[in-house]
Amino acid sequence: MTDLILQAVYSGLLQGGSYALIALGLALVFGAMKVINLAHGELVLLAAYIAYTVESKLGWNPIMAIPAAVIIVTITSARLYFVVGKIKTNREINSLTLTYGVGVILTNLVLMIWSADVRATSSSWMQEAFVVGELYSMRSEVLFFGVSIVLIVALWWWLSRSWYGRAVRAVSSNRDAAKLMGINPGKTDTSFNSLGYVNTGLVLAPEASNMIIPSFTISFNPFKGIEGISETRFSGTAFLYTRFDADAPISVPTNFGGSNLVGSEYDLNVDWRIFGDLNTSFRYGIFVPNSSLFTDTESQPRQFIYVGATYAF
Repeated sequence: MTDLILQAVYSGLLQGGSYALIALGLALVFGAMKVINLAHGELVLLAAYIAYTVESKLGWNPIMAIPAAVIIVTITSARLYFVVGKIKTNREINSLTLTYGVGVILTNLVLMIWSADVRATSSSWMQEAFVVGELYSMRSEVLFFGVSIVLIVALWWWLSRSWYGRAVRAVSSNRDAAKLMGINPGKTDTSFNSLGYVNTGLVLAPEASNMIIPSFTISFNPFKGIEGISETRFSGTAFLYTRFDADAPISVPTNFGGSNLVGSEYDLNVDWRIFGDLNTSFRYGIFVPNSSLFTDTESQPRQFIYVGATYAF
């Protein structure tokens, strides 16, 4: 009996990490924007189904399918906020009614496209057991619990330590005082939406190269307002190199046929604008080839480091 209770608590803890992250997003939207988004859960569900479709239909790694889902749901959320932004009176109750209707539409849309069948990743690694003493779970549960904890801590740090985070808390706690300081609480800064779209997009190489390269970037400035380093920006970029035609060649020798996924690249960047005209940059990147596609000599990861300075005049 005790073993069953411990297993239930363990499983509930892992699942609760994901639910806590989702709930934080809902609370942040309501606290900062005074919008009760009852379609929040449906947007999360939509992202999960999109990631599943990208993995199952395109053969992408399940982790690499997440950025595609984030981009599509971010666009959907931005359009939803555009509609909610038209509400001028009784924003809380009217946004509740509107987003409830949107949630019903999204739920039925998901049912029409994917039906009510249970879907799961086809990755054997994600489904393998993770054992801690007498407690059991799947690796995917532990992985996403860890990701949830990291993101929750990062959100706490951003809200409590960064200049922008404190500004969000100040405006949301007293909107009238913000208006007296010349701040419009009803205005949205669209230069940062969801995880941001700086250097994010879809790169189409010439047709002869048979390549399509989507990219996704997270960029932030943790030192805003600190003299000397206030213009320091950190960012991370992920690239996916894929082929239109799995049987067609690319510029690097590969095995015939196989997956459309050529490989992925992960870059970490630090940019520091010392003063108005001088900017320094540090960049570390690693390209991870799809080992099943390349020969033994070409299948090893490649790393690079870039350090440079730019002076504008």
